[in-house]
Parts: sequence; C-alpha cells; structure tokens
Amino acid sequence: MPKKTNPAKPKIPQKPYDPSGPLSNARHERFAQEYLIDLVGSAAYKRAGYKATGHAAESNAEKLLRNTEVVARIDHLKAERQERTEIKADSVVREIARHGFADVRRLFTPAGLLKDLQSIDDDTAAAIQSIEVVTRPAGRDADGNTEVEHVHKIKLVDKQSALDKLMRHLSAYNDKAPEHREDDPLVMALKEAAGHVLRPEG
Repeated sequence: MPKKTNPAKPKIPQKPYDPSGPLSNARHERFAQEYLIDLVGSAAYKRAGYKATGHAAESNAEKLLRNTEVVARIDHLKAERQERTEIKADSVVREIARHGFADVRRLFTPAGLLKDLQSIDDDTAAAIQSIEVVTRPAGRDADGNTEVEHVHKIKLVDKQSALDKLMRHLSAYNDKAPEHREDDPLVMALKEAAGHVLRPEG
C-alpha cells in the first residue's frame, strides 16, 4: 500500500520591505537613525545600544551596513532629510572643501597686514570659525595719553576634520572600496570645489 504524503503547502511570498517605514528590528532602526548623524558605523552601533566596542563594534557595524534592508532604510532617511533641508550633496561637499583647502595666507595683504573683513574672499571667509578682537594697552602717545591696540584672533575651522570627511565620502580609507569614476557626481563636485577654493587671486 503506497504511503500517503501530505501535499506541500504553498509558500506565501514575503512582502518586500518598504524603507519608508521603520525596520522591524528596533535596534536596526535605531542604528539607521544614528548612522545619519556622522556616517560613522562604529559610533552609530554604540549609540544604538549595542555593547560591543573597539574592533568588534566596527566589524558588527560593517555587517549591518551590508544588510539590504538597513541600507535601504538609511538611503530613504537620507533622501527625506535632503528633501526637508533642500541641501544637496554637492553643496555640502563644496562647503567641506572650502574648509579643507582653506589657505590662511589669503587673510593677509602682500604686505602682511590683515585684510578688512569685507575684502576677504568668500571661500576663505567660509573657513573662519570665529574672530575675537582683544584690546590691550600700547604705551602712551607724545601727549602722555594712553594708547591701545586691537589684536585680532582668528580661528579657522578644523582642516583635518574637513579633509577626513571628504576622504570618507570618497571611500578613500577603504582599500577594498570600488574606485569612483571620473563622472561620479561626488568626484566632480569635489574637484570643482577644490579648484574653486584654490584658484589664484587676481
């Protein structure tokens, strides 16, 4: 007598993940949200509540960044933020390039005098983080009156941090990362920004 077999139950196709909604894994969703802050996987991994640290955090963060659903969610969140702020990637790259390629010499005249603020070019001005004017005694004039001088303390933005961000966006720190093509919009924007910032005066 032939053995009876139960007919196979039809497989219900899995509904594809919609990145416009939160990830089913709450910790993964938190990671995606945190990753948008600085685009540093290991830091986002820790802020998401995972306990791993050091190399383990970096390794686990890389695994999450290879998860197709996590990547789709991050891309969607980026697009949402871009739409809200109306800030395009090439605009951000140009601004970071201003910081990274700023030349302090452009703050001064050929005679070594500090330029008037209104005469500083836009690229160099964008790299100024703060200006402090300090007044201090400078002796007395011929009539015995106290003279003062004004000292300008100018602080530029962190060039190393700006260059580091550019390198990360170009994946230049990852030897295994695919090379960016010359017509890649990010590469084109960076080259344009660098050329604009470094153009000679006059």
